[in-house]
Amino acid sequence: MSSDAFVVGQSTMAADLERAFSTARKRGDRRVELIIDGAIRATAAFIEQLAADARRCSEVTEIVLVHPSPGFGFLASTLQLQMRNVKVHARREGSLQATREPAAEKVTPLVTVMLAGDASASKVRRSLMRLRHVKRCALVFDPLVRPAREAITGVVLALGDLPQLEELVLVHDSPSLGFLAASLSLRAPRVLVRAVGTDQSLD
Repeated sequence: MSSDAFVVGQSTMAADLERAFSTARKRGDRRVELIIDGAIRATAAFIEQLAADARRCSEVTEIVLVHPSPGFGFLASTLQLQMRNVKVHARREGSLQATREPAAEKVTPLVTVMLAGDASASKVRRSLMRLRHVKRCALVFDPLVRPAREAITGVVLALGDLPQLEELVLVHDSPSLGFLAASLSLRAPRVLVRAVGTDQSLD
């Protein structure tokens, strides 16, 4: 562990995040490394808390998230989209992992959308409609809540208005997600719809 890293515990998450960025702001640090408790999940609530604290620290230009779950790669990608002036990385087992594929491989970037557990059909549809020019999208459902029928309805409503979309990845550990993906594939046969768990790679 780096001597400059901050530990984020499950029961003290909010306080630990606030302290990390407050300390970085006082010291003028440009890089913040967070060692995150393995019990913490990459939920919408967590990313909102992290983003709110990070925005109050304008000096920071790089954030490193250290966590054993591949799901934090999705979270890093989401933060990167929200904070254009900050480089966000996810690291597992001591090796830094890029949140995007190398440009040399010419792989279309995967845009990540995090959904709150209570996301309504209209909220989901609005979130997806912002991605009219996106070809690949990962839809990350709150891992603590089973994907609601309302959220799936929102996806269905949006698919018909996303002509550029070629691939949609549904991210959640629910066993029913595979059936949902198959149902969406039937409704939008031009789109490759896949379901993966939060600890699985997108490959």
